[in-house]
Order: sequence, then C-alpha cells, then structure tokens
Amino acid sequence: MWRRYLCWVQYRGEAFCGWQAQPGSLSAQAALGDGLARVFGSGGFTKPVVASRTDAGVHAVANVVHFDARSRAKPGQSASPPMSAQRVAAALNAVTASSSPGLSVIGAVAVPRAVSARFDAIGKTYVYRMLAPVVPRPPPPSKGGTTSPASA
Repeated sequence: MWRRYLCWVQYRGEAFCGWQAQPGSLSAQAALGDGLARVFGSGGFTKPVVASRTDAGVHAVANVVHFDARSRAKPGQSASPPMSAQRVAAALNAVTASSSPGLSVIGAVAVPRAVSARFDAIGKTYVYRMLAPVVPRPPPPSKGGTTSPASA
C-alpha cells in the first residue's frame, strides 16, 4: 500500500550542491533519496518533490518535501501496514545522520495522494543574509585644507 508523506526538512547548504540531484555532486535531494532507499528499499518510494529548490551553499530551515512510499515486505510475507509519519521522520533521521549529517527531517505528516509540496504551496519565505567586510574610510579632510598622511 502506497502512502504520501509531507515532510519539513532542514539542511546546511555548504554540505550540498543545492537541492536538485546532479551527476557527480551531493545534493540534498540525493541525500534524502539515499535515506528513503535505506528505509523503504529500492523501488519502494517515489522521487522527493520539493516546494522550493535551493542553490549550492544555501541553507534550508523548513523546506517542504513530499514523496510516496510503500511498506517493505519481508521475504515470504505480505507488506506490513504503512509507517506512521513520525516513524518515517525518525527512520530518515537515523539513516541520514551518518551519511548526510547536514540534513534532517524536522516534521512529517501523512497526506492524501493529491497533495503536492510544489503545487499546493501558498507562500514561500526567503531570508538573505550577507556578511560584508568593514572597509575603512579615509579620514575627512582637515578644515585648513588637505592633509597628507604624513602630516596627519
């Protein structure tokens, strides 16, 4: 049985080339996908869809992601009931803690399959912070005319 999960993820941007998977680089999407493969097995989940992609080096505080997953069946047994959203979040955090320490799931809920992190978003907030070095200003001219650095 397939179930859709909506998760809030946070990640430190310096650990990733951005959200979207790219060949030869570690992305937040690939890190989450690797975690999903470890929790649900190969073929047991759909590619994670995010509300807002980020560029390389950009942090995410609560980016919304959805994916569909099915319960893993043990050999010779039928699939177990779907995992609770809280268990999915805990399992993803457990498996990504060592492989992708910059990424964590901070919340999760089970939602109807029609819900989309990308298309149902009603707003997004971006915060830009830049650290600029302090540039020393030249001294103001003296009242008696110009001064040279040697006479000041």
